[in-house]
Amino acid sequence: MRVLVTGHLGYIGTVLTPLLVRRGYDVVGLDSDLYRRCTFGATPPVSVPRVRKDVRDVEREDLAGFDAVLGRPYSARQLAGAVEAVTNLAD
Repeated sequence: MRVLVTGHLGYIGTVLTPLLVRRGYDVVGLDSDLYRRCTFGATPPVSVPRVRKDVRDVEREDLAGFDAVLGRPYSARQLAGAVEAVTNLAD
C-alpha cells in the first residue's frame, strides 16, 4: 500500500513514518521543511522519498498513485488513535 504522510518530518510524523515503514508500507513524505533545524528524538528521521511542499499547496496531481493520505493528528489522543489504526491495518 502506498501512503503519503503529511508533515513526515514534524513531531508526529517522525513517529508515524517509521512505524509505517516497519509495517511494510511504501511511504512518501510531504513536508514544507519549515522546521528543518529542529530535531525530534535521538535518531535522524527515517529516509523516505519526499515532496517538499506546504500541505496547503497540495494539488490533485500530488495525490495521484496513493492508496491513503495520513494527515497530522492534532492531539496526543488523536496520535494514539492513528498509531492504533496503523497497527490494526497489519493485523
